[in-house]
Amino acid sequence: MRQIKKNFRLHKVLFFITLISSTVAAVPNVSIDSIDANKAFPKIEIQFSVKGSPLFDVSAIDEHSVDVFEDGLKVNFLQLKRLNEIKEASSYLFLFAFRKGISGRDLYRLKTAAREIIHNLNENDNAAVFSISSNDDLNTIKNFTRNKSILLTGIDKITGVNKKAQLNYAISDAIVVLKEIKTDKKVVVIFTDGRISGSNVSDDIISTACNNSISVYLITIRNSSRIKQLNRVAKLTGAKSIIVNDKAINTNIFRSIIRSDNNGKFVLTYSSQLIPDDKIHKLELKIKSAVFQDNADSTFRLDRKPFLYNNNSVVIVILLACIIIILISVLIILIIILRKNGLSITGRFSPHTRGNNTIEKVIELEKQDKRLETETLSSSDPDYNYSHAWLIEKEGPKSGEKFPIQWDECTIGRSNENTIVINDQGVSPRHARIKRVRNGYYIFDHISDNGTYLNDKKLLRPKLLNDWDEIIIGRTTLIFRGSKKQLK
Repeated sequence: MRQIKKNFRLHKVLFFITLISSTVAAVPNVSIDSIDANKAFPKIEIQFSVKGSPLFDVSAIDEHSVDVFEDGLKVNFLQLKRLNEIKEASSYLFLFAFRKGISGRDLYRLKTAAREIIHNLNENDNAAVFSISSNDDLNTIKNFTRNKSILLTGIDKITGVNKKAQLNYAISDAIVVLKEIKTDKKVVVIFTDGRISGSNVSDDIISTACNNSISVYLITIRNSSRIKQLNRVAKLTGAKSIIVNDKAINTNIFRSIIRSDNNGKFVLTYSSQLIPDDKIHKLELKIKSAVFQDNADSTFRLDRKPFLYNNNSVVIVILLACIIIILISVLIILIIILRKNGLSITGRFSPHTRGNNTIEKVIELEKQDKRLETETLSSSDPDYNYSHAWLIEKEGPKSGEKFPIQWDECTIGRSNENTIVINDQGVSPRHARIKRVRNGYYIFDHISDNGTYLNDKKLLRPKLLNDWDEIIIGRTTLIFRGSKKQLK
């Protein structure tokens, strides 16, 4: 008797060790698949995988549950995206276990729950329908198939079994059947009314299910002492128990059996702060979610860049280029304003640096002055002999005003440094000048922007003024008047 108790205790210890190791092995683990650091630097792309068990749902992983470290320094602004991958096939074994005396209402609930699960199967999932035979073996109603219509037909053929059937043997056989099928996800779904015998499943059966990642779900009508023993199987294999009623049939609670998501591939992108130096750098990935914590690390090499090796350099170069462009634009505008006002860069007045002025034009003006000084007005031509002269503003900002010509030379323009100031935007700062030669007066265009017009003709060279000549500069019209000299 002592030896039996000793063997029993040893057997129980071995079971719990196996169960604990199976649970630990089922905890999700993270692995880094690839790191692309040079294709679009400073943007770095990481592909990683999370593999788990039915106890965990990786869909809960998001940017807030992921941390990335480069050479020990945490990076920010992560972007996480899950890859749209083809779902791998899963295998489902539907096991019906209830007595022949089950009520029509309870039988309808269990079959409706089975139909709901079948309707939600994925295209590449396969399933089979079994019941318990009178000798406790599995009775195949419909073998594994992807055809939902065939499975639904098998559900309609389900009947009860005799009272002596043992459920624990059928569960063991179902686990053995799924163990041989090569799919990542394997699920046993038990439909029972809770009245069949053999609900006390051995620890060996549970250990086998855990070692082969097989989940055992329980769908029942009511709670009972036998159901509580089956709940233990569901819980230890990472599944759960569902009690069906009229309300549950109209909901989507059965979809959780199909939709549980235990594996996933992700793409993580971020902007690196490293400098491409042709060296090996360490990358560490940490995941902290509500259901598990894990980390993975790897290394990558950053190729050396000849120029603009990181985003900071790009920003600096762009800013410098903008500053240079702004300074050049300001300088050009300043030169235009100074020239428009007749000033040079040094701030001095420059009467001969307007528009297309050149040294040759300035020399030409000086030559014209010298030629005029050599000309002599004949005393027999009194029309050009004036003792004094003046200008009258016919049209302009100071219409009617009289401007005496008191000097041998007077200038006309918008600048205040002129002898005659015309406040007209169409008039250049130094627009024209009138020069007295002998007893006559000549008008010069001072290479103005809009030109000088004498009697409606553009002035191309100096002209001798006659009494009542009309001078147009800008939008202002001036009349030349002169007092003729008395001849002896």
